[in-house]
Amino acid sequence: MLLPSCQRERAKGTLFVPEPAADTTLTDLDALVDAGEIIVGTISGPETYYDYRGTPLGAHYLLAQQFANPRGLRINVQTAHNVSELLQMLRDRKIDLAAYPLPDSLLSGDLASAGFHADDKHRSWAVSKDATALKDALDHFYSEGLLAAAQKESSEARRSAGSASGMAQYSPRAQFISREKGIISVYDQLFQEAGRANSLDWRLLAAVAYTESAFDPSALSRAGARGLMQLMPATAASLGVSDAYNPKQNISGGARLLRTLLNRYEGLPASEQISFALAAYNAGPGHIDDAQALASMRGRNPNRWDEVAPCALALSEPQNYLLPAIRHGYFIGRETVGYVSTVLARYAAYGGTSAAPSGLRSPHSSASTPRKKNLPTIKGPDDELFGE
Repeated sequence: MLLPSCQRERAKGTLFVPEPAADTTLTDLDALVDAGEIIVGTISGPETYYDYRGTPLGAHYLLAQQFANPRGLRINVQTAHNVSELLQMLRDRKIDLAAYPLPDSLLSGDLASAGFHADDKHRSWAVSKDATALKDALDHFYSEGLLAAAQKESSEARRSAGSASGMAQYSPRAQFISREKGIISVYDQLFQEAGRANSLDWRLLAAVAYTESAFDPSALSRAGARGLMQLMPATAASLGVSDAYNPKQNISGGARLLRTLLNRYEGLPASEQISFALAAYNAGPGHIDDAQALASMRGRNPNRWDEVAPCALALSEPQNYLLPAIRHGYFIGRETVGYVSTVLARYAAYGGTSAAPSGLRSPHSSASTPRKKNLPTIKGPDDELFGE
């Protein structure tokens, strides 16, 4: 009777030693994957990171994105104004990765180089020294070919930004069907309906649409803007546009966006209101806020477009876009300045005028037509990126 009992005791003890528990300790990279996000710090610039019509670009951003995407990681971008600030953000654990070509001489102690290495210039990205798994993964990922591809994509985007239509690919139509009869396009009725609904001159909408897409409803930009009025997907969704290639929906959404932007500059003279709204339609209001801030710093009138436009151009220069007061960084201002001039000239050619407040109303509506109230708050393109 004792033997089986002893066997049972030994079965629970030395004869059947349980397997050691699996090591469930997460690496620093595992923790990021579980969170689904990597916080990337950088300094705004044409080769590092910038916003183009709501789309983040820049070779170093694109390279970081190539690292993050296969791992299911969202990129949360945090910008610094200078190298010292960026390094402090990394030391304070406010960012996981500094995706900026940092001098190797500054990466010592609690920081380590990782991923990008410009050996000829002794510069690299950086992570915290104890983020060993992240460092190893970045080092394994990086190659010159990947950087070259990212640089090429970023450079092509900047080159594309020089035209009035930005990066849109489209099949152009004529600017007029019949100048004599006052018929601009086959979409005139849709422009008129959207104009009446939003207290806008339909010819201004037509001028925006031609500048954006040359009246091609299938136009698609490299940044992802779609349709006649070139709406970004998130902006289209916020406007209730389910099919951005549907001319009626697209024009209606573009009109609501333009009306919201005009309201943003309410109180300015009509010509200034239209100019600023067009600039914000093209670039997003954040970059225009920056241009106005720079104008104020230079003693210019921030509410006159002809005094703000040179400051928009100046935001492509690091001594300006790295100023603490500039919140949205590097900006290709030449496209936006050209865009405003082009739309206004086309609007004038279509018979419109921005010299009087009546230029904001459709000439087909009566003077007593009530202005729409309680319009929804609609985010501009760069507001989608910066969370405003």
